Amino acid sequence: MVSKFGSLALAGAALAISLPIVSNADVRVTSEITSSTTQPDAAGQQSTVTHVIRTYYKGEKVRVDISEGNSYLYDFEISKVYILDPIKKTYASRSLKEFLLNVEPENLNSSAHVFAGNLKEAVTLDFKKNTVLTPRTILSKSATPWDVTANSTLRPETPQSQRPRNSSGGGFPGGGRRRGGGFPFPTSSELKVQGPGGLPSGGRRFTSTDIEGEVWLTERMTFPTKFKHPLLPLLIPGVPMGSIAEAVSGRIEKLKGFPVAVKVTYTRKTATSLPINQVVNISNEVKLIDEAPIEDGQFVIPSDYSRGPL
Repeated sequence: MVSKFGSLALAGAALAISLPIVSNADVRVTSEITSSTTQPDAAGQQSTVTHVIRTYYKGEKVRVDISEGNSYLYDFEISKVYILDPIKKTYASRSLKEFLLNVEPENLNSSAHVFAGNLKEAVTLDFKKNTVLTPRTILSKSATPWDVTANSTLRPETPQSQRPRNSSGGGFPGGGRRRGGGFPFPTSSELKVQGPGGLPSGGRRFTSTDIEGEVWLTERMTFPTKFKHPLLPLLIPGVPMGSIAEAVSGRIEKLKGFPVAVKVTYTRKTATSLPINQVVNISNEVKLIDEAPIEDGQFVIPSDYSRGPL
C-alpha cells in the first residue's frame, strides 16, 4: 500500500475542570492538523500540509479517516489495527503494538529510520501544568495548557546467540529498515528484516525522538470502551510516536482531561557516521464533537477491498 499519509499526544498536580462528560453514545471528533517539515538534505527547505481528520468511536471500535490519506480501523477487543488504502482499495493489518512502534510524521525521510529484529526502547516523559500561558476557550469550553517534553530512544538489541565471535567488525545482526513516508501513522512499505550480517558499515545504530510542546485539556470525555487508552487514536496525529502518545494518554486520563489541541515540535535524531536530524512542527486542534449515531459499516473493511502489502 503506497501513501504519503501513512503517517494525533503530576504527582501532586490537579487539573481544574468541571464534572466529566460521560458519553455512552457514538462519538465523532473532527480535527484539523497542520505539519511543517524541515528535511536535513533540503537546505532548510520546508514543506507544509494541512488535513482534516475524522475519528469515529463506537464501543470497542474506532475509525480514523485522514483527508487525502488512508483510513485506520482500530479493534480494541483484539488489539489490532487495519490500514485501508482508498486509492488502491487494499488493506493490511498490524497488531496494535506493532502499529504504535511504526508511527511517524508525514514527509520524513524514512530511509533514515532503522528497525532491528530486536529493539530495546527507553521512554521518558515530563508532563506538567503550564504556568505562563493563560487558559483559552476551545469548543465553548475552558482549555488549560500543559507542557510536554518526551524522548524515545530505539536501539538494536542483538540476541546473544546472534552476536559474532569476533566483535571487532560487523554491525547488528537481524537489522531492518523501514521505507516510505507516513503521516502520522506507519509507513506504507513493509518492514523488512535483514538476515545475518546486520547493518552495513556506517549504518544507523540508534534512533532518538524528542517531542516538546503543549497539550490543551478541557473536561474529561469518557468513551464506552474497556480499552486502557481510548485517547490514543486522537493523540497519535499530534504526538506521532506511539510509545510517547501512549504515555501522554495515560497522564491525561489520570488528570481526567480531554485533549482538544496539541502543538509540538518533533525531532528525530539518527546516529550515523553522518548524523541525520529531522524536525516537524505539528499543530492539531479539535473543531467539532458530536454524538450522532454511526453505522456499524464504518468499522468494516469494504467488500471490494483486497488484502495487500503495507
